[in-house]
Amino acid sequence: MCVHTDSGGAGAAAYTLTWYGGGSFLDKVLMENGPVFTDINRGCEVPNNQYTTVCAPGTMQTGCNNWPPTNPTSYSLEYVDMPHQDDASSVNQWSGNAHANPNAPCGGSNPTSYSSQWANMSIYATGQMVSGYSPSFNYPNTAMSAWLCQSVTDRNATLNNSMSEGGLYYAQFTQQSQGGGSISVNAVVCPTTEDVEEGTTVYAGVNYNGQTCAIEGNQQTCNNAYQALEIDMAGTALTATAKPACYGFRRN
Repeated sequence: MCVHTDSGGAGAAAYTLTWYGGGSFLDKVLMENGPVFTDINRGCEVPNNQYTTVCAPGTMQTGCNNWPPTNPTSYSLEYVDMPHQDDASSVNQWSGNAHANPNAPCGGSNPTSYSSQWANMSIYATGQMVSGYSPSFNYPNTAMSAWLCQSVTDRNATLNNSMSEGGLYYAQFTQQSQGGGSISVNAVVCPTTEDVEEGTTVYAGVNYNGQTCAIEGNQQTCNNAYQALEIDMAGTALTATAKPACYGFRRN
C-alpha cells in the first residue's frame, strides 16, 4: 500500500508509522506540508518564540534536498491563525482542550496548564510519556519522502508551521535504512501557503520550474513540483526510491 498525504493528512500518516506499526504494511509514504502534529505543545504555547531549522547544517539528518547549506531559515513552531485557516482553534478542538481548559486555549497567552496533555498527544514531543508505548522511527520496508515549503513568493502570503513541525519529525532520521533506503526531505518554493504542488523545486537533478509546458487534451501542463511528486511516488529510475512502482491516494 502507498499513501500520499497533505497537511493534517501528513500527521495521520506519521502517527500511523510512529505509533501504530505502519511500517509493516506501508510500502511508500509521501507527505506534503507536515506532519503538522509533531510537537503540539510547542505549537500551542503562543507566544513561545520557539523556532526550528529544517535540515539544519552540521546535523546527522539524512535525505535533505535543496535546503541551504549555510545561513538556513529558522521557522516558527507556533500554530498561527491565517485567512481561511484557523490552525490553533482547530487543534484546540481536536485535542479536547476547548472543553477541558477553556481559559487557556491553544494559541492563547497562557496555555501551559494543558502542556502535558498536548505533549502526550504529539507524534514526538519532548517529555512525552505514553504508558506502555514508545515511538518508532525505523521503517526499513517503507520508502519515505517529504515535500515542504521553503518559502512563498506571494507577498501577501506567509508560511505556517507545517514545515517547522515537519522538520522536527524528519530530524529523527539519520540513516537511510530508517525509511526503506530512500528518505528524502525536499524543499519547494511555493506560490502561497502550503502550495507545494504549484511550486518549483529541483529533484533528481531535474529543475521543475514551471517553464517547460505541454498540451494534454484541452489543458496545458507545466513541469512544476507536482510532476516531481508524481515521479517520486512512482519510483522511477530517476529517483532513489527502491520500491516497485505504485500508486497512492491523497487525503487532506
